Amino acid sequence: MREELAVRKATRLSSKLIYEVIRRDGEEELERPTRSLIWSGIAAGILISFSVLGEAIFRTFLPNAP
Repeated sequence: MREELAVRKATRLSSKLIYEVIRRDGEEELERPTRSLIWSGIAAGILISFSVLGEAIFRTFLPNAP
């Protein structure tokens, strides 16, 4: 119930406010130590690679269907 109320309130936010929230979150992330950012990037790259590999495996072993 709380989540639904939060979503309803969030739909009334202006695009400028949403941009500002995302911008501030980004600046906070960039203040993290360099080592932490590097490991975060490596982890993201590995996960993206696994998602592509997983799709390839599914397409190989599952029958063709729409």
